[in-house]
Amino acid sequence: MLEEQRVEAAEPHEEKQEKSIISRRKLLASLGMAGVALASSAIANGTVMKAYADPGDNRTKVKDLMKMNIAEIITIVQLRAITEPAADAVYFVKDVGMEGYFYYDASDTASADNTGTVIVSGSGMRFKRIYSGEVNVRWFGAKGDGVADDRAAIQAAIDSLKALHTNRTAEGGGVVYMPKGRYRVTDTIYLDKFIKLRGDLARGGFYFDRSAQTASGTVIYADFADADKICIDASGFIASNNQRVEPKQVVWTSSIDNFEISSLHGVCVEDLVVFTDRTVYCGIRFCGTPNSKMINVHSKGFEVGILFNTGWGCRFEDLFINAKYHGFAAINSAIGCSVINPYIDTTEYTGSGTIPESRIPPYVYSWSEGSPDENPAGLKSRRVCIYNSYCDSITYTSPIAEGADIGLVAYNSTATLLGAHIEQLTLYAIFAVTSTIKSINMRVFLPNKPLVYSGANAKIDIEHVDGTFGSYFAFVSEWSFFNHVSGMLSDNTLFSPYVTYRNKAKNATVNDIYIDPDGGDDARLGFSGNNAVKTLNAAVNRIDKNRKNVMWIKGGSVAGAEQFHSRIEHAEVEIKSYGTGKGTLKSKLVGINNGLTVVNSRLTITGVDIDVEAGSNDGTYRSMLYVAGSCEINLAEAIVALNQSTALMQPLYGNSAFVTATYKNCDFRNPGGGGTLGGSVWNNDGKVVVSDASFGNTVAGSLAANLYEAPVFSVIQTTL
Repeated sequence: MLEEQRVEAAEPHEEKQEKSIISRRKLLASLGMAGVALASSAIANGTVMKAYADPGDNRTKVKDLMKMNIAEIITIVQLRAITEPAADAVYFVKDVGMEGYFYYDASDTASADNTGTVIVSGSGMRFKRIYSGEVNVRWFGAKGDGVADDRAAIQAAIDSLKALHTNRTAEGGGVVYMPKGRYRVTDTIYLDKFIKLRGDLARGGFYFDRSAQTASGTVIYADFADADKICIDASGFIASNNQRVEPKQVVWTSSIDNFEISSLHGVCVEDLVVFTDRTVYCGIRFCGTPNSKMINVHSKGFEVGILFNTGWGCRFEDLFINAKYHGFAAINSAIGCSVINPYIDTTEYTGSGTIPESRIPPYVYSWSEGSPDENPAGLKSRRVCIYNSYCDSITYTSPIAEGADIGLVAYNSTATLLGAHIEQLTLYAIFAVTSTIKSINMRVFLPNKPLVYSGANAKIDIEHVDGTFGSYFAFVSEWSFFNHVSGMLSDNTLFSPYVTYRNKAKNATVNDIYIDPDGGDDARLGFSGNNAVKTLNAAVNRIDKNRKNVMWIKGGSVAGAEQFHSRIEHAEVEIKSYGTGKGTLKSKLVGINNGLTVVNSRLTITGVDIDVEAGSNDGTYRSMLYVAGSCEINLAEAIVALNQSTALMQPLYGNSAFVTATYKNCDFRNPGGGGTLGGSVWNNDGKVVVSDASFGNTVAGSLAANLYEAPVFSVIQTTL
């Protein structure tokens, strides 16, 4: 076997040529492996250049090496036919794509022929390729022409580097390089520990021509007949049988069928495209791969673009995913994983309906379908850009998600979104059950559905979000405990957000919802929920641990209250103005007059003017507040405009209310006459009783000046 050695300095060229005292073996030893490769390459190409020995002052000319027969130009077929190789010979293989330098290793009688780095002759002799660094799939026969089946060649290149021990405890590893080309494969490519599969794909752009399905770089085309396959699979091995985790198996803990799964540390995929135009389950799977990476990878046409199942310390960066059903799915991923700059798009497939029952990924929604708290009917067959299930900690930085039904699904997970851009969705931006989701600086363009669906035991914290919403901010489902929705919303050109709770959403909290319409009566308000009491960790001031549920109305804008949506039930809510000037809360007339419904709650309105629009002629709905049960109403620094025979409050139809009220520095105006503070009773159905009403001096003056009608509720005690 050739080895790098140091020899004494060679004699000057003239003396060496005259005496011919240097042997071929000694010359090869002086050159070392790198020198042999250089010299052989020069000979094969017919060029004359200097080859340097070791040390550097030892040198000879290529024409002298040629005279000494240092290398023989040969083909792989001829190499396999050799029966009597010279122990110190070097063979240059000239097959296109497989070019390289081989030597005969007389000490090896066991290595298998892998066609690329080890060639075994018919007589059992082993020839080894001289190389350092990467192995090239072309050495193993891969064509990259889009026609030949290159799977076996690619797998052979990978297998040449992996550990050979059956117990898989030995450390293999290395880099497998795939030059530019279109590599057609008809079966799965399997990676192993410490293996990097590297293509040739420039970074910083999208490479798909959607009509021609081509890319300028390394493309792996999955031409699979089996729909349940994975194109590139890096998965651990089951200890009982040393078999890989099957494509449709999901690792939920660290084992399958009580057998431990071995970890594939240090797997890496870089700078390539995986593509299919067939029905194929998954583009790339990392399963049981701690401390692994995926960088500048494009996945197109698969049902699941990239599946990450169990791992920690993993990083996914610069992904472009165009998937049929799910873009990036993280299942049972552990600690400290990050996904940076993913672009996830299912737009191309949104017109093809929901996911067929037979093709729903196996990790989807383990809860019973039809539950409004965990899995509403029909949701399991929806497309999702980012899917998380049982992920302990994962961060998405600057994700772009578009074209699916749901942007992010989270079950039993903790996830952080930083600078997310989500658009063209048919349902929710975020859907979470028993999860904690933190979002900062999110931009959403979302039609028809809530921004957030907060299911059982979900905690949602949104510090800032803007965009265009076609519906309300959040839905908090039945039996949702400790739900937390907070944040600021702005530049909402359709409807400002409101939060609606199912009737049994206990202990839910809502922090600092900002309302920032672009002008006009296009803002809507609403809160409800049993025991939705004081909030914790308010977004605006995290030092104050006892903040009310606060809604902010942008100064100079109008928020329209709608009775059937704007329901404050068993909650403590404060409505304020922010920015320059005061915001206005208006009871919006839509057929019937609409306002805020307040049931067994405390409502404080500070620095927000109130405009009660005249309702229907029959007087059924002509109030800002519809009260029921035991309530506390506090107004401060407000101009209250009662138009015609309207009221500040009246009983919710068919209910009675007992109200404690304060009016501090409020100015009541009713130029048309006929308005009341306590509201009127329609057909004597229900009543409002106000106890301990406290009026500021400004209130007293405005009441006298406007000559209000006598209130129809009884005042037990009034303090002026």
